[in-house]
Amino acid sequence: MLVDTLYKDESFLPDKNSIGLKAYDESTEIHGIQWIRASKLHKNPVLFDNIEPNDVAQGKIANCWLMAAVSAVTEFSEFVRNGLFTSHPSTCISPDCKYTINLYDFKDKKIIPITVDDYIPVDEHDWLYNPQPLFAQSKGNEI
Repeated sequence: MLVDTLYKDESFLPDKNSIGLKAYDESTEIHGIQWIRASKLHKNPVLFDNIEPNDVAQGKIANCWLMAAVSAVTEFSEFVRNGLFTSHPSTCISPDCKYTINLYDFKDKKIIPITVDDYIPVDEHDWLYNPQPLFAQSKGNEI
């Protein structure tokens, strides 16, 4: 019996509940979603290459405010490379698909480690040959 040893975030499962019901509303562009591991997005994926504000691209939801914030953080590339992620070398794809991100909690005034998997929602019609993230995405082969 083969056991899947890759990490899966049980609090944010790769299903429609993690995206929200509004994403499945008939009036949106998002109808069919397939979840794939981030390492399957590119032939030679890397976590980071050059870290620049123009690496961040908005997807199919109106979250430009969040993308602007993420772009602003990339102005501090050493922090992104060495302080944001703690679970593995910052340029490597995690072999177990597990990433720990350090986020600052303003209410408690401390850094909180958040552990996530690398499932990415893509269009179900393009996922096999040309997978593109439906939402936030990077440019090039960075995940």
